[in-house]
Amino acid sequence: MTSSKTPFRLTPTRLTTARTSTVLLACLAAVALNLVFGIGIGYLALPFLFLDTIGTFVASALFGTWWGIAVGVITNLVLGWTIEPAAFWFIPVQVLVAVIVGLSSRRDGYTVKTAPIAAALCAVLVPLLSTAIAVMAFGGSHGGVMDGMVAGLQRAGQSLFSAAFWPRVGLEFIDKAVTALIALGLVTLVARWFTKQGGEVAVDEPEAVQQTH
Repeated sequence: MTSSKTPFRLTPTRLTTARTSTVLLACLAAVALNLVFGIGIGYLALPFLFLDTIGTFVASALFGTWWGIAVGVITNLVLGWTIEPAAFWFIPVQVLVAVIVGLSSRRDGYTVKTAPIAAALCAVLVPLLSTAIAVMAFGGSHGGVMDGMVAGLQRAGQSLFSAAFWPRVGLEFIDKAVTALIALGLVTLVARWFTKQGGEVAVDEPEAVQQTH
């Protein structure tokens, strides 16, 4: 019996049995989420949201780090091959998000307690990585909504890295807070649906996993 207090997280044993097909379909849907939200926000040109890692959050939270990495990498490959070549450079950002969310939810699942932790870590670490990529590959600017802020800070005397970093911190804080909240709702819905289909929703338990092999 699954306790009502059990965090929403699929056990690794589910991923190596007949449910793998379900996981693959869910991950494809997660890629679609990333693309729809990311492209949609891009067309709206909102200066404080990206929402292109929602699917990565969901896949990492539900199925673990490696599935989240797969979703993130595929997302940026599709974007890079279609409408945004710069997306290739930012594949490591998707990988970092998947690692943070996957590890944050590994022990206790993706819950109202762990989601804010994942969002906070992403808000700090993602800007560091994305700034380094932007500076090395594009000189700090790559046609995004932050280019104006970066140029303004440079004129005010900030170094290139600092000018590219600080705007990203504020924007990532807002974006990752919204992303984590949306992902939490989606994870809850998916886990409830999975339970209704007869699946099990539980926290990773190393001892239990070892017994299945």
